[in-house]
Amino acid sequence: MFFENIAKAFENFSGVDVLDIILITVFVYFVIKFFRYNNIGFVAGYIAFFLAVAVIIIAATPQSSLAHAFCTYMIYFMPVLIVAIYSNDLRRTFTRIKRARINRAIAASDDELKQAVENIVRATQNLAKKNVGALIVLASDNFPTHIVESGTAVNADVSSELIETIFVNKSPLHDGAVIIMGNKLIAAACLLPLSQDPNLPKDFGTRHRAGVGITEEGKAKCIIVSEETGIISFANAGRVKRYVDSEMLRTFLLEAFGLKENKFMTQKWFWRAKK
Repeated sequence: MFFENIAKAFENFSGVDVLDIILITVFVYFVIKFFRYNNIGFVAGYIAFFLAVAVIIIAATPQSSLAHAFCTYMIYFMPVLIVAIYSNDLRRTFTRIKRARINRAIAASDDELKQAVENIVRATQNLAKKNVGALIVLASDNFPTHIVESGTAVNADVSSELIETIFVNKSPLHDGAVIIMGNKLIAAACLLPLSQDPNLPKDFGTRHRAGVGITEEGKAKCIIVSEETGIISFANAGRVKRYVDSEMLRTFLLEAFGLKENKFMTQKWFWRAKK
């Protein structure tokens, strides 16, 4: 019975049908390849174009043709295809939409911010000397709320003692990142998104990829202390400056808090992906 149905299906098969199948196969291949290797924001216009072409084909071809059936189903399943291929991009997009202002009441004077900078520099240097791994995120006021909520609320003034205590290996809050906004340490043990950049240095582990990832996702900068080597790195806009000393770190922090003209926090000071 099965083979009889197949034989009937091919009774009226013609060269036009073969060409129809070939054209649709080639079309599907290039559409998927194009979508897979391009950014969703870039191809949004092309998606609309493909859908418009599909509508035209549906209107111009008979219902019995393969092209008509394929384009009909493509319109139905295009949203599912986009979600399947671009799940990470869509997640980032919705993260940006969801961002809300955190602790908008936080306001610090220049002196308080400078004191916070000195405390962060001191803590970072002490952690590096002891080879204690750390992730210190400098958040803006539109930082993603779900990242803060993934950790434990602290809401304390920034101090070197507090930062060092959090990252001590036996501390219950050491595994994760601390989030600093202004002169307040608002949360600890927060989970950060990992960077998927294939061009990151090969020796970057989870901690470094998390530090880079958070600067890709939102308006944040991140200090990374390697547990293996004690090397201090500073991430900004998906880029990393390694082997940061105390003076360089102080300069980066002052610029991050808007207390110093932005001269050093530029692309030439940071590792960047190859284009």
